[in-house]
Amino acid sequence: QFAAFSTMSAYLALAVLLWLVPGIGPKVAALLFVIGGMLSVLLVRTAYLPMTIANSLPLLGVTAVIGWIERHSLPPLDLLVLALAMAVMAAYFAMTLLLAQRFTHELWRARDAALTRAETQKRFLATMSHELRTPLNGILGLAQTIAADHPGLGADSICDSAREMAVMVDDLLDNAAIEAGALRIRPEPASLADLMNRIDLRWQPEFAARGLTLGLVLEPTLPDWVLVDRMRLAQCLSNLIG
Repeated sequence: QFAAFSTMSAYLALAVLLWLVPGIGPKVAALLFVIGGMLSVLLVRTAYLPMTIANSLPLLGVTAVIGWIERHSLPPLDLLVLALAMAVMAAYFAMTLLLAQRFTHELWRARDAALTRAETQKRFLATMSHELRTPLNGILGLAQTIAADHPGLGADSICDSAREMAVMVDDLLDNAAIEAGALRIRPEPASLADLMNRIDLRWQPEFAARGLTLGLVLEPTLPDWVLVDRMRLAQCLSNLIG
């Protein structure tokens, strides 16, 4: 704030010097300097009130100095015109400053409201994702029982749909965990061929429905067992295939 005050004072010192030069031209130039300083404050500093005040004090000081210097040397009518001009400039500055401050505060309130809504939606999605898991697990368990006891009744399709929905729910939970910085990787021994075959079986109907062919080829040099987070690897491969 001190630097802002000093800079504006040095800038406006030229206005005072110009005003002391005889003639109307230097005085017009001095007023333009003052107006330029006012615009600089209004356009640049209004978002931060202490800096705005620090920049405004030299402006008020210059107008007071100019008025003091000219109080005896100008005719009464010219002095009145000069006083009115300074009053208009001061009123314009104050009005614009208040409007700018009000607009800035409205922007801050809108930003805070948007952040609050986003946080509320994030918590809602995380809560709903957890709540959806309970009925989804029930549907999946019942469909697996029906598929085992009575194959061919469409229970396999129900299982596949439930698994896909479970992946979507997990994606919602993962997104919330990523934003919270709490995404966990749980590696465990897994058969790579078995994992790939499950992904292949899951996507074959989707490819067939689109008239496409999905082929699975495992390099002979790949190990039979790997230490990996099965769900994360399946998500990555499914996203790539999708």
